[in-house]
Amino acid sequence: NYGCSPLALAEDALKRAITLTSLIVKFMSFNVRSMRENLEDGSPMTAVAAERMASRGVPFRKAHTLIGEIAQRLSLDSSVAERRSELASHLTGVLPESLEECRDALQFGGGPGQRSTDDQLSVAKKMYGEMQLKCAEIRERWAHAEIHRKQRVNELIDDHQAT
Repeated sequence: NYGCSPLALAEDALKRAITLTSLIVKFMSFNVRSMRENLEDGSPMTAVAAERMASRGVPFRKAHTLIGEIAQRLSLDSSVAERRSELASHLTGVLPESLEECRDALQFGGGPGQRSTDDQLSVAKKMYGEMQLKCAEIRERWAHAEIHRKQRVNELIDDHQAT
């Protein structure tokens, strides 16, 4: 293996990724005002609407395509209230009725929310621990295989020299 084990490289890359993610989470901040403004403009509501359409039987891609087409037709020159009203007229029954409903619908285990980020990091740490155990098992099997290989090579050399 020339001193460059793919397993060791993968394990090292995983350690660096966990460290980097931990640093990002540790030093990140949330601009609540900006997040609220983005929520108010209705764009996140379209994602929720598409997911709701998909959960009601509309094929996933079709739901997102339809929502995208509606969103593209909205004028960015109109006010937030006008855009949301326009969305509501096209997406009755699937568009969240309030910012709070939209926010709650977006708390699905992903995204940039603090709780969501903490949960994702916790899962990543657990998976990292499991991966460390798997890597240790693989290293042990490789060590045994290496010993067996060396023994077999020596046996073959001895057999060859005996003939």
